[in-house]
Amino acid sequence: MDNSVEKELAELFAAHNTKTAHLRQVKTEREQKEAAFLSQFIERRANTFRPAFESFAKAVEAQGVKCRIEEQEEESLDQNQLQPATITIGFVVGDGGHRQLSEYPHFTILCDKHAGALTFHKSMMSPGHAGHNGPDVKVGIDIVTENSLHHSLVELLRQVLL
Repeated sequence: MDNSVEKELAELFAAHNTKTAHLRQVKTEREQKEAAFLSQFIERRANTFRPAFESFAKAVEAQGVKCRIEEQEEESLDQNQLQPATITIGFVVGDGGHRQLSEYPHFTILCDKHAGALTFHKSMMSPGHAGHNGPDVKVGIDIVTENSLHHSLVELLRQVLL
């Protein structure tokens, strides 16, 4: 083989190896960033989100509306699909609470580790009553407080009950 071809091949594979190493580094950094965000979510879920939901549920239940709070851990559904970590508060209205929480008015905080943000999802649907899902809203994890969650939950209940 000609020396120039050998040189071209050497340069080609050196560039390929550099590119591959860079892509591995970018992937590793992204995975570390996503893992750190998921850990932050789990900590905030335990220390801020759940206590906020629990205190709100206590106040609402004192007014006669049953509540349920559920958490879900991140789970791989298959190679290409990931169920995010979540926490949901649902307001059991209408039929006594034997349905899945998603069938009642609810507010869910999803951990979108790829975006490094939380997604708020709310639904006003309930058994036997028309309703709609509110638009999903992305927010930074650091701006969510117990008070901001309480205000969001009051607004959801206002839309459901009035």
